Amino acid sequence: MSSKNILIPLITPLNQNRSVCEDSIRALIDRSKNHTTGYIPCLTSGEGWKLTEDQWSDMLEYTRLHAPSHDVIVGIEKATTSEVLHYAKFAANFLANGLIITSPFGESITQHEIYQHYKEIHDKSGLKIYIYNESELSKNDINAKTLLKISKLKNVVGIKESSNSAEFYSIRNQLKHQGVRIYQGWEDNIVDDNLADGNICSLSNLYPELCLEAAIQPSDDLKVEIANLCNDHKIFSENWYAHIKDYLSETGVIASDHCINVAQ
Repeated sequence: MSSKNILIPLITPLNQNRSVCEDSIRALIDRSKNHTTGYIPCLTSGEGWKLTEDQWSDMLEYTRLHAPSHDVIVGIEKATTSEVLHYAKFAANFLANGLIITSPFGESITQHEIYQHYKEIHDKSGLKIYIYNESELSKNDINAKTLLKISKLKNVVGIKESSNSAEFYSIRNQLKHQGVRIYQGWEDNIVDDNLADGNICSLSNLYPELCLEAAIQPSDDLKVEIANLCNDHKIFSENWYAHIKDYLSETGVIASDHCINVAQ
């Protein structure tokens, strides 16, 4: 059996009262549980940076409850180390298997500050750590030297690669040699990225079996099919998660197409 797998970055479904909908989370898990080793609530596809503490906690609690035999790696998309550590305490209480986190937010953040952020969370949380290698939310980049240094920390076990940077690909073999699993974060790369250990893609909320097939048995036909589906569902639009919710609501999987309102 292939060691490649996918982790599903769950959307955050809301009911008509705009609370996190437990029934919808159960439905999302039921339709995908045979195609994934784990779930990631509260990441960017789950509008993680917008969630209130109660919404974040509910999303994690319901995912853990309805996916008892799967890994649950919770996203914490907060600006500072102290905020991340605050949420990490809840993550441990809800029996999360790990955290996936970005750099601290801000264009002026230094590489030293990025490393210290990861090290402090690593040392104090006691949980497995996944690096979310991106720049859209944090507004900064982790360079190759810093990535390698972070990845040497004992409990750093994976990376969601969403940077698309040549610098990252130049050190990927070194990262894998250090025992870090690499998950492709862009749908348009999951078929071509033969060296990835799997993918963490929004499209898996809709087509988990297809995303798993892309990791295990990629093909040219599958690449075309995924490209067409990404276009149909506007996966590369600014509010891709809203389009995913539209489709899942229309097909009766989730209770509504409501998105998180940060002013609520």
